[in-house]
Formats: sequence, structure tokens, C-alpha cells
Amino acid sequence: MKCPECFGGSWHDCQPCGTCGGESWIAPRLVNLTPHRIVLRLENGHDEVIEPSGTVARVVHADELVEERRDTGVPVPVVPLRTGGQVSGLPDPDMGVAYLVSGAALAALVGKGRYDVYAPATGPTHGPVRGEDGQIIAVTRLVSCV
Repeated sequence: MKCPECFGGSWHDCQPCGTCGGESWIAPRLVNLTPHRIVLRLENGHDEVIEPSGTVARVVHADELVEERRDTGVPVPVVPLRTGGQVSGLPDPDMGVAYLVSGAALAALVGKGRYDVYAPATGPTHGPVRGEDGQIIAVTRLVSCV
């Protein structure tokens, strides 16, 4: 993890940064705020499993009527993609803790300065590990919103 000088964060429990000589925070405890277990495939091939914490961070949009489109030729109504919104269930930053959330929750946090929140990197260029059935069984990277 990068230090406040390199990354713009504000962390405590610091030690010298090998990149810029500034301070770097100690590796955080990962808290899974999704309803699913997250498996991190480490560079040494071992898996680190982060079980759900019991709290789920979810995107909340203001209650508003969204107009459905029925002129698309598909057999169900189509609603526009909604971006932004607030994230419920996400604790305030806590020294030494990093939170794992869904991609949708992370997208809602873009521009909000949360250096402590990550999502599993599941895109095709991110190297997710898939089982025989094609389902993702582990990720090799996390994505951030900053």
C-alpha cells in the first residue's frame, strides 16, 4: 500500500515508505461488506478467504419514478442505468481496516476520497480465476475508487 505522500491518503500506524521516503500504513485488516466470501489468490498461489462480515454495503438511490422503456424489442421493460447514489452499510474510515465492497458500491464512491475501500477485480483483463463451470472462484487483484 502506498503512503499519504504517494497516494494522497491520511493514515496512522506509519512506517517509512520505500517509494518516496514518506510514511506508509501497515497492511490493513480486510472486512468483507458483501454477502459473498471473497477469495484472494496471492502471488505465491495460496488463497486468502475473507468471509462476509454480516454487514452489506449497498448503493441507495433516492426514491424516484424511473421511466421504463418498452420500445426496445426485448420482452421485459428496460430502465436506465443509475449511477452515483449513497452507500449504506459502509463504516467510517478506521485505522488499520480496509473494506471490500461490490463493484456497484465502489463505483458510487468515486470522487468521495475513500482510500480504504476496494472491490474484487473481476474484469477480463484483471485475471480472475475461474472454475470449470466458468464462475469466478478467486481474484488476483482489487480495484479502488481513487
